[in-house]
This record gives sequence, structure tokens and C-alpha cells, in this order.
Amino acid sequence: MVTKNTHLAIKLMVVAAASLALGAGLTVADNWQNILEKTKAKYANYENEIQDMITLQEIQMMTPGRVLTADSKMFKKGEKFRMESVVEMPEMPKEMGGMRTVVINDGKATWMISSILGKQKLSGEEEAQYQTEGDWWGFLTEKAKLIGSERIDSRTCHVVEIEEGRGVPYSKIWIDEKHLVLVRANSKGPQGQHIQMDFSDFRKIGSGWEIPYKTDVYMDGDLISTVLVKAIEINKGLSDELFDPENADVEGPSMQDMMRMMQEQNQ
Repeated sequence: MVTKNTHLAIKLMVVAAASLALGAGLTVADNWQNILEKTKAKYANYENEIQDMITLQEIQMMTPGRVLTADSKMFKKGEKFRMESVVEMPEMPKEMGGMRTVVINDGKATWMISSILGKQKLSGEEEAQYQTEGDWWGFLTEKAKLIGSERIDSRTCHVVEIEEGRGVPYSKIWIDEKHLVLVRANSKGPQGQHIQMDFSDFRKIGSGWEIPYKTDVYMDGDLISTVLVKAIEINKGLSDELFDPENADVEGPSMQDMMRMMQEQNQ
């Protein structure tokens, strides 16, 4: 059956944070205001160069006793995004195909549309989780605190505590000191779970921007999802109509159809 953890794993797809070993001895130059200004300046250039992006992904979602696989296609243009995914559910009859879901942010609100769950406008914690699919530097403000540094794999990172508030998907982030890319992020799940996202396998796009091709998502210490990027295309001239939730029509069986077909299959 479709469990709450499965839905949470789907909601934590795109994108998109083990132990702490915080370093002391911050220099005068290493203060949050300085880091914030450098990060904003760097990604202002990114936003000028990368007008839109299409990302093909494979998502593995770990649930008790099995691993679910989904193919995902992400469209992004400015603050808007659209994520189309197909999750293969082993218990569903093969003729039904996978569970198809579309998540759209039109720049104002976030919507989830599927034939099984219908159309839902997301808010609160659910919407904040999907905001991780946006540009992470966009929610950074002066209301944060640099608390130390930590080495993750081969990267030395600033560790920053983020003040909670509307539109802030993370509570703590790790930023590569040299390249200013997001390496790890912590947040809270809908039921207060501790969520950690680790970003790795960085590769270059455009004129040299680093993009993580692998994201591991942990909930309360357990790996629940791995996202692998298969391909990225940039500046394809995406239409704004693609990000209109009124234009999203997800074909497939309803919840009633799914239950009926599963009952027939078990007879």
C-alpha cells in the first residue's frame, strides 16, 4: 500500500543533508555577513547565465522491506518548477503502470497533482520541503549564524544555523568554503522528523557551475532516498505554460480503481 513514509520520500525527492565535528577558531574574515555577500554575488551571475534547466533523475526510495524506484523529470525556470515522476509500485497490477505525480510551483504556490491523490495545494511544512528544489541561496538572509567549520569528504565547509521562518526549508546548512556550494542541509519533516540531505558527485554545467549529481536523504538517521541525476539540459526556452497547474493533467487510475484492481488480483 502507499504509506506515509512513501509520500514523505516522494516529497523529499529533488532534491533537494554524520556526525558533527565543528571547528573553532573562526577568523575575522570568516563571518556570516561576508559569506552571505559572496554567496549572493556569485549566484546572481548563475541566475543571469542559467535561464532554465531540465533535469532527468532516478530516485530510489527505501521503505520497510523494499526499495521503490522512480523516474523523474524536473523543469525549472527562475522561481518556478515542475517535477514529473513515475513511481513503480510492486503491489499494483502491471497494467496500471506506475503512480504518476506532478508537482508544480507557479512562483506563488505549490501544487501536487496525481490520478490517485487528486489535486492538492501544499502549504506549511509540505510546501517548505519542496522549496528545497529551488535555489537554496535564495532564502539566505542575515538572520543566520556561522557556528563553525567541518570537513565533509574532501570539502571544508562553513556550518551555518538558519533562523526558522516561513519559506525557510533548512535549519542548518554546510557550505563549501572555497566553491560556495551546498554540501549538506538539515530540516524537519512534516511530523517533526530529523531530515538530513547530503549532496555529492558535483559536476560542472554551463561556464563551470557545480551541480550535485547525487543526493542522499536521511530521516532520523535512516537512509530513505537517493536521487541520481542522469542528464541536465540548460537554456531550452521553457514556456511559462509548463508551470501552470491548470494545465497539468495526470492520466491514470483513481484510488478507487487501484483498490478494486488490487482486490481482483488477490482473489
